[in-house]
Amino acid sequence: MYKSKKIMSKWKNYKNKAWYVYDGSGDIYHAASYRRITHKPNSDRGKYICAVYASSGGLIPTSPLSANVQQYIADALASGLAQPPKLKKHIKYFVYLKD
Repeated sequence: MYKSKKIMSKWKNYKNKAWYVYDGSGDIYHAASYRRITHKPNSDRGKYICAVYASSGGLIPTSPLSANVQQYIADALASGLAQPPKLKKHIKYFVYLKD
């Protein structure tokens, strides 16, 4: 019972977040360069930022993007892989890439 409550509380941290697609023209580290989308992206490899999972601010994410999301963006561009790396089954990607 305790274990399931612990997992449930972990997922509550995601309830005020949403997916935002990069508009392709602005600074990738600036919240105003993203627009809300209604579905999760599916491309996890590439050279360009596709979308981020960030604090929900409506049409654009809450500004500024969190330090974690900014680090995930930098790591994604360096590695060409969605971030953070899925070392465990229940890890959630916060940054997706595309070609």
